[in-house]
Amino acid sequence: MPTQVPPPGVLIAPPALHAHDLVSAAETALRGLTTFVPNELRDGFSVEIGHPPDRVCEAARKYDPDIVVIGAHEYGLVARALGTTAARIVNRMDRPVFVVRPMPPSHVVSAEPISARAG
Repeated sequence: MPTQVPPPGVLIAPPALHAHDLVSAAETALRGLTTFVPNELRDGFSVEIGHPPDRVCEAARKYDPDIVVIGAHEYGLVARALGTTAARIVNRMDRPVFVVRPMPPSHVVSAEPISARAG
């Protein structure tokens, strides 16, 4: 069976976990990701359970941001024809939405320390 590694920021949990455990694990993962966001841009985060387009649109109404930023990834032809989560959010949102796609692998920068390259 092939193994797939989820992209950064995606949490995959065993089906036996309860909703509370999923929320707790997601909050822990998000807390770690916030360290990559400059302090002046942080305003908190929220973890919700449900249909993603519904939850994102409800959160936008609740928190009233100037813009909504969502991540997206590539799908096959069938998924594109049926519509992706990002497309559903964009079509239903009442404010600007910035959709961020991951960089292609050919553009990934090495994270090795400079001292390792000097030797």
